[in-house]
Amino acid sequence: MAALARNMKDDDSKNGCKDTAHPAGRTTSYFTFAHRMEPAFYNRSMGDNGIYVFSGYDLKPKNLAFEYNNVSEFAANLEEELAHIPKAIGPNGKFTLALPIAASCHEYEQYVPMHGDGCGPACQMFDANKDQGITMDQYVQVAMDKVTDPKWGDLFQIVEGGQFIGLSFWTWTYDMTYPPMKWFNNVFLPPTPSSKTLTILKTELPKLQRKK
Repeated sequence: MAALARNMKDDDSKNGCKDTAHPAGRTTSYFTFAHRMEPAFYNRSMGDNGIYVFSGYDLKPKNLAFEYNNVSEFAANLEEELAHIPKAIGPNGKFTLALPIAASCHEYEQYVPMHGDGCGPACQMFDANKDQGITMDQYVQVAMDKVTDPKWGDLFQIVEGGQFIGLSFWTWTYDMTYPPMKWFNNVFLPPTPSSKTLTILKTELPKLQRKK
């Protein structure tokens, strides 16, 4: 990671990453869980141009393959994870928080396991046609409620020169499968955000912008 960040910053302009359009070189992002990061990692391995992408989904996987987290479990897991961010970023680390706006492996509306070799216990644990009674907009609303909670102060406020640079969203694609290999076909639905989810984001995202 340190080698990648150093070469992307390209202080000596030998790699083509530092040019007139990018006078500070290029950034390097690192997708991870905040609770797993030691405080020294950012400065030691990421450098000035590093950006953490902290996962706010698929936290605390259960024992039954791809068993979902209900909305209350998701909310509790997310709040616990958010508390680890200040220690992980330290005084100068920049970060974005990734939230699920469509199906992840543990937050979803419907899971359709594959059939045949390679599926494992997931095929026997879930009814593909079962209505879990959960929709992705419920996850999104509770996630935004947690992130915009005043108790975090400026931690999730976007300001010029600040550490928080916004949210990253999972996912917006044509097909959400895992593992992402051509011979597997475990499908998680929905693969795109609903109109309800987008409406929530239109309402909640402006709250992340600190008012001058």
